[in-house]
Amino acid sequence: MPKAPLPFFILACLIGTLSGGEGREKSAGDAQSESLPKAAHAASNESETTPQLAPKPDSTFANALDWNDGAAEILAYSVKRNGKGGESVGEGRLVTERMISHSDGSADRKAAGKGDTEILNALLMNFGEENGAFFSSQTTVKLARHDRLRLLRQDQSLQAWPGTSYRSLDCRVTPPRLRIFSSGGEAPKDTLIARWPVYTEAMLFTYLRSVPLRVGYREELWFQDWAGEGRFVAGPQFASITVHSKTTSIRDMDTWYITMDREDGRRAEFWISSTGLHPVVLAVMGDRSEWTLKGISRKKYWSW
Repeated sequence: MPKAPLPFFILACLIGTLSGGEGREKSAGDAQSESLPKAAHAASNESETTPQLAPKPDSTFANALDWNDGAAEILAYSVKRNGKGGESVGEGRLVTERMISHSDGSADRKAAGKGDTEILNALLMNFGEENGAFFSSQTTVKLARHDRLRLLRQDQSLQAWPGTSYRSLDCRVTPPRLRIFSSGGEAPKDTLIARWPVYTEAMLFTYLRSVPLRVGYREELWFQDWAGEGRFVAGPQFASITVHSKTTSIRDMDTWYITMDREDGRRAEFWISSTGLHPVVLAVMGDRSEWTLKGISRKKYWSW
């Protein structure tokens, strides 16, 4: 695991620029409910898709006033991937901003009237070279800002040799709908997701910033698996999020160590800053790729 100290200007951003974020903490009594899909699966007198509810405290992350200033937060990452040709290093970026979702499904930065919903729009990008060929992925995650960061929609475009693919997961409908298209010759897939609500790997870069940072905290959920390399069929599987400990071993910074364990045995690991808006300092994903934070900035739209 990388141990080099994070540059001082990044640390200053973490504990200075972003630590000024204000928000409103919800009490446990005001907290909304979280589904426990494992319990739903085990219940013999209920449908497999019926959520079992339990209270979950909220954090100040989604309600922070930082999102109201019309600027996007930009987290820059170095991304290390382990492909068939060996290790490669590329660039990553997470751009997050407050937007308005309209009743027709469109989203922009201005309110249009009845039916509008405040959302956090998170754009996760990853690009570089692997085996001498350029690749890039771009994933847009739309999360309901005041509904405990519930996933509304995720769109993902993957571009690499020898073809491209596009995946759209629409959670605004019940049950959610997953569409997969590819230029590799596979037939398009259009699937209704039987288990919901679902969480995604790209969503975790934002969602985990709102998880209560206390040792032993745990959530159970359905995780939308995208399947292994070369596979075209994907489906949800049971997973759990656990907050383990607070540590200073990552970049000599105070971080919280959080894992997501899937029922197939794969684990994703995250180290979340204990200060400011709790950005992901280091992430080791299920495919063992590593995302290491390099810098934080805030810029107005069109300037990033």
